[in-house]
Amino acid sequence: MSMLCEKHKEQSARMTAWSSSHASAGEWLAMANNVPLVKGPGRSGMKVYIACAYAHKREARLFAAMMQESYQHESAGSWLQTTEAEDPLEDGVRSVFLKANIIDLTLSQVLIVLGQYGNPRATFGEAAWAISNGTPVLWVHGSGGEGRCLWDSHDGVKRFIATGSWEGRVFDALDVIEMVFKARGLS
Repeated sequence: MSMLCEKHKEQSARMTAWSSSHASAGEWLAMANNVPLVKGPGRSGMKVYIACAYAHKREARLFAAMMQESYQHESAGSWLQTTEAEDPLEDGVRSVFLKANIIDLTLSQVLIVLGQYGNPRATFGEAAWAISNGTPVLWVHGSGGEGRCLWDSHDGVKRFIATGSWEGRVFDALDVIEMVFKARGLS
């Protein structure tokens, strides 16, 4: 448990530096136009937790593979590796999954919510956990508001509408966050 406490302290320091350097999530994203994109081998990348409705794990896996291949960011969500087709119903299994998710969320540097897919119930909890721990959140939702909730209005959240090349806009935002972390010695 001490590893989690140390990681939590590190995460809190990271978010304090991140938020104190910019008044709002929108300001750091505005810097994206001036950030050179570095892709491919040799890039360090960050640990990124991808959250979405369990039934849409396939879409999250595809996004994680694209993120890993093109940007060298590591998917920190072990739930993506499970073979279960549906969210488990047995309490004992759910408890094990929850503990693993909490560890993954605590070790992550960024959370990406793919809210536009299905009914993202637990995803909202993951987002609230990340926000309360000071982790920057990139939130993708449908053009009709699908996948939104009260938590997406927090200052530590940047929202994206899932239209056009939304994946590229999310990856650009990851680059900006990574640049801020590195400038502050937090990556």
